[in-house]
Amino acid sequence: MTNKREYFAKFGIATKGIIYLLIGGLSAMTTLGLGGKETGSLGAFKYLAKQVYGQVILAIIAIGLTGYVFWRLYQTFIDKENNSNNFKTITKKIGFFFSALFYGYLSYTAIKIILNVNSSNGGSFQTLLDSTIGQIALVLIGIGLLAKAMYQLYQVYSGKYKEKIQEFGLDSKRQKLLVNSGQLGLTTRGIVIAITVYLIFKSMFTYGKGNVVNKEQAFQFLKGNFGDVVFISISIGLIAYGVYMLIKAKYSNKLIKS
Repeated sequence: MTNKREYFAKFGIATKGIIYLLIGGLSAMTTLGLGGKETGSLGAFKYLAKQVYGQVILAIIAIGLTGYVFWRLYQTFIDKENNSNNFKTITKKIGFFFSALFYGYLSYTAIKIILNVNSSNGGSFQTLLDSTIGQIALVLIGIGLLAKAMYQLYQVYSGKYKEKIQEFGLDSKRQKLLVNSGQLGLTTRGIVIAITVYLIFKSMFTYGKGNVVNKEQAFQFLKGNFGDVVFISISIGLIAYGVYMLIKAKYSNKLIKS
C-alpha cells in the first residue's frame, strides 16, 4: 500500500512535471509569437498567477513542491536504503540535497508571487558575489549543478534510466512513451543545467556588469546564440521532460529515486 512518503513523492514529481510543461510551452509560444512572453520557472509562475484561478493553482504547485522538498530531504538524511558510505551513495545524497534546496526556493518564489511580494532576481545572487563565502557557495552550487547535469546525461546514454522504467510494469506502448520522453527530456534538462552553470561562472568573472544568473538567462543565452530552431527544440525537450515526470508520478508504485 502506498505510504505517506510516497504520496509526497508522487504529488511532488507530478508538480515538477507540470512546471516543466509550462516552461516548455511558454518558451515555444514566445518563439512562435503566440502570446507567450515569459520563460523559465519564474516566468511560468508569473504567467500562471495572471490566469483565472491561477493563484489557486499556484498555491497547489507550492504545496506540491514543498512535498517534493520533504521527500528529497528524507532521501538525504533518513532513507535506510541509502545509508551506505560509498562514493555513489554520497553523490546521490548530495544530489538529493541540492534538489531539495532548488525546489524549496521555487516553492518560496511561488508563495511570494501569490502574496504579491516584489523581489529582484538578481538581489540574492549579487549578495552572494559581495562576499568571499558567497563566492565559494556559488562555486559549490555550480559544481553541484554540473554534477547533476553530467549524471543525467550519463543516465540517458548508459541506458540506466531504462532499468527503472522496466520496473514500473507498463505495457509496451506506455513504456516506449516513457523511454522516449525520458531520453529527450533528461538530455534537454541536462543541457539547460550545464548552460546555467556556465553563466554562473561567467558572471563571477564579469561581476559588476549587472549579470543575473537563473534559468531565464539560460533561455536568453540559447535563443540569442543558437537561434529559434534550437530554442524550439529545447522547448520541446522540456515538454517531453514534463510528460516523463507525469508518467513516472502516475505509474510508479514504489519510492521514486531518480
